[in-house]
Amino acid sequence: CIRDRGNGPLIADGNKVQGNFIGLAANGTDPLGNGGFGVKINAAAGNLIGGPEPKHRNIVSANGTPGMNRFGIYIEFENSGLGNTIQGNYVGTDVTGMVDVGNVSAGILINNASNIQILDNLVSGNGGGGIVLWQGEPYEPAYTYENIISGNIVGLNSDASGLLGNDYEGISINRSRNNIIGGESIEEANIIGGNDGAGLSLSFSATGNIILNNYIGYNPVNKSAIPNSSGIRIDENATNNQIGDLNENGNYIAFNENTGVLIRSAKNTLLGNSIWENGTEGVQIFGNTSTDSYGNTLSQNLIFDNVQMGIDLNGDGPTPNDVPLDPDIGPN
Repeated sequence: CIRDRGNGPLIADGNKVQGNFIGLAANGTDPLGNGGFGVKINAAAGNLIGGPEPKHRNIVSANGTPGMNRFGIYIEFENSGLGNTIQGNYVGTDVTGMVDVGNVSAGILINNASNIQILDNLVSGNGGGGIVLWQGEPYEPAYTYENIISGNIVGLNSDASGLLGNDYEGISINRSRNNIIGGESIEEANIIGGNDGAGLSLSFSATGNIILNNYIGYNPVNKSAIPNSSGIRIDENATNNQIGDLNENGNYIAFNENTGVLIRSAKNTLLGNSIWENGTEGVQIFGNTSTDSYGNTLSQNLIFDNVQMGIDLNGDGPTPNDVPLDPDIGPN
C-alpha cells in the first residue's frame, strides 16, 4: 500500500508506478484513503502509471477529502506533455473491480497538460466525473490537447456485468482541443455506462475533438443496456468536434435515460453513428441565438426506436420550416 495523510505518490520525470494499492488496505478492499490526491504528476514527463499487464495494475481508490478538489490520478501544468501514460489501472473500485470504493471527486483529471495516454483503465464509482480533461482560463494558449482516451471501461465493474457509475459524466472534455476518444479500431473503444451525468460531454469551447467507436449506454460484452443520464452532450460553445466518421468508426449510443445526443453549440459533425432506444430524442439540437446550434452536420447516422423524435430541432417537437427561405441562423 501507499498511504499517508496527504497525497499518494508525487511524481517527477521518467518513473513507473506499478502494482500498488493507493488508498486501500493490504486486503485490497477496505478504504484507507489519502486525504489528498491518489497519484499526482506535476510538470513532469515520461511517467508510466500502471502498464499493459495485470501485475502492473494500481488500485487507486478512496482518496480525497469532501469539499476539496482532490482526484484519484491528477496530471497538471503545461510541461506535463511528454509521454505520460495511465494504463490498466482500477480507479475507484476494490482490487476485484467489482466493488465501489470511489475516490471522493473525479477518478482521473488532466489539467493544462497534453500528449497524455489514458488506456485500458477501469474508472468507476467515483464521486465526480470518471475521466476529465480540463484547461483553466484563459483558453489561449492551449495546454490541454492531443490526449488519447482509449480502451477504458467507465462506470461499470471489471467484467462489464454490472453498473458502478461515476457521479457526474463518464468522460468530460472541457476547454480542450484535438483529443481522440476511442480510435479507429474496435479494440480502442471506450465502454461508458451507468454514469449519473452524460456518458460523454464536450463543453466550454472544447474544439477539434474526435470521438470514434465508443459504446455509450450499450454494453457490447453482453449486449445489454447500461444507461447514462444522457449519451453525448455538446454545449457551452464546444465547436468543430467530430462524432463518428464515414469509415465504419461510428459510435453506438443507446439505452440512455434521456437524449442520445444533445447539441447546444455550433458547427459540430455527427457521422455514421448508431443511435437507438434512448429515453427521449435520438438527437436534439437545441438553441435559438446567434451563438447556439447553427452549422451542425448530421450525415449517414442510423437513428431509430427512440422514445420521442429521431431528430428534434429546439426541443419542442415537430417544428414548421421558417418562411420565407429560413432566414435565421438557428434551428427552425
